[in-house]
Amino acid sequence: DPDGQVTGITSDLMGATLTDNGDGTWQFSYTPGYDEAGERDVVFTIQSQTGDFQETSHLIIENVNTIPTLPNGESLNIDVTKGETPAPVQIVATDLDGDSLTYVLDPALDPPQQFQSWMHLNQDTGLITFDKVPDDALSQYVYTIVVSDGVNEINLAFTIDVNEVLPNNPPTLAEYSADLGSVEEGTTRYFYLPEAEDADGDELTYTLDDSAPEWITFYSTAKIIVARPGYEDAGADYPIVVHVSDGRGGTATYNYMLDVTEGDPLGAMLGEYAATRDTDSSSGDNRSGDAWLDGVLARGGVVGRMQYLMQVDAQREEERVQKDLQEGRTPIQEE
Repeated sequence: DPDGQVTGITSDLMGATLTDNGDGTWQFSYTPGYDEAGERDVVFTIQSQTGDFQETSHLIIENVNTIPTLPNGESLNIDVTKGETPAPVQIVATDLDGDSLTYVLDPALDPPQQFQSWMHLNQDTGLITFDKVPDDALSQYVYTIVVSDGVNEINLAFTIDVNEVLPNNPPTLAEYSADLGSVEEGTTRYFYLPEAEDADGDELTYTLDDSAPEWITFYSTAKIIVARPGYEDAGADYPIVVHVSDGRGGTATYNYMLDVTEGDPLGAMLGEYAATRDTDSSSGDNRSGDAWLDGVLARGGVVGRMQYLMQVDAQREEERVQKDLQEGRTPIQEE
């Protein structure tokens, strides 16, 4: 500025800096992002003692290809076990230019590398899948996978360690008595299955055997056996078998015997009668007094009525147990 001293220079390019060199020149610095390739105008504002004025310059940002990156590091190690099928492995790579990437074993190595027949590399996606690891697999495999955008590339060191098959321990049953006890016909009783253990830490599942009578209900999650025998089931012992599995071929079995004893259907019937005989007949409830008992007998007798009451009771108990289990409560303690 021949009429005064330049006091500062700024530009409209965000992120750019201007530094006074002290000799009448200024240093312009700017680091563009990889997505800013192209041309644009930059407006410089020069401040001086006599006023400000502007100059426009044309800036060309050349397109520079970036090298792909591996966000999770340049090495990948996995463990597999003989006889098992490993989970797929995804190579994670990114390219700031948005270029498509390819994934191949390093072709520059001599001799050239090759995956085993039970390993598969998708060259377009970088997904590595596996078949079952054979028994004759080596203890370790080391590969170099080249990730390329067509111009630049980066290497991933990929190592597979092969473990021997670990012996599977079957579930261990808790100490129990094969005699489950007895339940009276026409009643409901709950039995709690002891918790089994697994030395390998496998998750155990409990399954009721199909040989169980139809009046047995088993809640596998809560491990509760519910017995509701009918009056026609008395006088016999019934096998109750529950299988425990670790999901890897290991099993164990709880074997129980349940005795169904005879009950007193007439006594139960009369008990209900006594509890309801004082019901107010004006409410429309015909189950009051001697007329109610006569009506019950006329409709099929004591046993028929008791079977009906058992069905109602069983339905109510089932609804209650389901509600308790859903809300995380224990339905009832073993009698």
